[in-house]
Amino acid sequence: MSQSHQRSSPTRNGHSHSVVSEEPWKVDTPFGPPEFPRSFPNGGIRRLRNTLSKLSPSAMAEKDMLRKKNQYKIPLTHRNVDTFVTHQVCNEACRPNQRTPELQVVEWLEHVS
Repeated sequence: MSQSHQRSSPTRNGHSHSVVSEEPWKVDTPFGPPEFPRSFPNGGIRRLRNTLSKLSPSAMAEKDMLRKKNQYKIPLTHRNVDTFVTHQVCNEACRPNQRTPELQVVEWLEHVS
């Protein structure tokens, strides 16, 4: 009868074995509850919120605006100037009635070179 009691006991069949640390001598408090980092409950939520905010339409629009704003902040090398001039000449060919400050810069760069 004592054998059947031992079989039904959760401590004897190995279920509680996974709760105990494999190497208890490496833990500062071996008999206390397991320690979790302080950011454990909110870390995943914060990461998920940041990811979703980057995918929102307003974030995409802001990213696109910043990309266009910073497009011409690259150093002016000869190759970059040629690319800039070609890009603006194509824009002028597509929209001949629209005179932009960039076209004036292109004309000035062509005059200088």
